[in-house]
Amino acid sequence: IIGSSPSLSQLDLTKLNNEYTFTVNRGYKLETFGLNKFTYHILQDTDLYNQKGIKEEIPYNKYKNIFLYAGVTPEANSSNIIYYDYMKMMNYQELAFQTDLTKLLPEGYTVIFSALEFAYWLGFSKVYIIGVDLDYTNLKGYVYAESEQEKQRQKKSFMNAKRMMQSIKAASEHMQRSGIQVYNASPTSCLNCIPKVNYEELFNA
Repeated sequence: IIGSSPSLSQLDLTKLNNEYTFTVNRGYKLETFGLNKFTYHILQDTDLYNQKGIKEEIPYNKYKNIFLYAGVTPEANSSNIIYYDYMKMMNYQELAFQTDLTKLLPEGYTVIFSALEFAYWLGFSKVYIIGVDLDYTNLKGYVYAESEQEKQRQKKSFMNAKRMMQSIKAASEHMQRSGIQVYNASPTSCLNCIPKVNYEELFNA
């Protein structure tokens, strides 16, 4: 699962071109950093999606599947789009990891929470997260040039960082109980709620 934080610039993303990957939001921009093979993509931020030029820039045909919030209308009528529905956490009484993706998903304050739900649903036994720094003091912004909406999201993310951490922790704990291992492979990250591993060593086995 690949976020969009600045620490991605410290990693050789070409190593992922033979792996299953989840990108989120504008993660297709990581092609300029060596990620040339895309598997899954998740986009649920309606404000971002409806911003001028965003839906037109998404390379729909490069992904095996794109998981798209059902409340938006895509620019392309692609057969690889899987629609899902979610509700913002302000409308939920408590956070619950959803294993049935035909039902309404809590958004967990971050699309990474949704990505973990999709990874569970698709049957992965090990999941590695990179580019989710949650560090809004030392590593601000995105690894690629941000849109105006992404700049605004950073301000909200700063306020929700603790909630995002808690939701990722809750998702990883649920997956661990189900026998699925979740690791943080970012070189620099405040995501300390899940076990840390060295990214480079993952490819030495």
